[in-house]
Amino acid sequence: MAVGTIEPRKNYLWLARQWMRFCDLNPALVEHERLTIFGRKGWLPREELALLERMAQVSGKILLQCGASDKDLEEAIVSSRACISAAHEEGWGMPLAEALAMGTPVLASNIEAHRESTQGLAAYFNLDGDKEFQKVLTSCFSPQDYQQLLDRTAKFVPWSWDAHFLQLTDLLVQHRPSNGGSRIMKSIEALSESALHAGRRIQGSQKNEQ
Repeated sequence: MAVGTIEPRKNYLWLARQWMRFCDLNPALVEHERLTIFGRKGWLPREELALLERMAQVSGKILLQCGASDKDLEEAIVSSRACISAAHEEGWGMPLAEALAMGTPVLASNIEAHRESTQGLAAYFNLDGDKEFQKVLTSCFSPQDYQQLLDRTAKFVPWSWDAHFLQLTDLLVQHRPSNGGSRIMKSIEALSESALHAGRRIQGSQKNEQ
């Protein structure tokens, strides 16, 4: 499965083509498998969106889900063989972190944002060809290789507000101005502390809702 708005940087058309190639090469492996893409339609060029929708309609191996609830998405992540992102660039990669936290292996393009959000525990591939991605996909259908993916996934430590703001504090300390910056630093640190408390309240309310 893949999660995110259907737009150019997500590289869904490349992903769909690679998945269909894998299906053509391994029909027995994918007899009961399909790639599900969860995300609203963004600003993907009309021709490319039409092609993606056509591939989904004709193949039966791709499903586009544009209005799934949070519950539906969570259930899909837990039950999926893997969560995939072939994005060219990413702000951070929250869906990948969430998948790992739920015990689902991640396959991700080899970009810095993905390595950070997944703590280096995903199976990475480059986008300049198809061999690496096909190899990574194959590992999901090999019992031994897939178990290794699961073992790596189990090492993931879910991100927390505390961890984020500890990193922010360390960064601020490293870049503390040498002269005349004490007042600015105090203001930034106070803002960071306020944001941390707000994050903890949000995290607490989410746990109560669950």
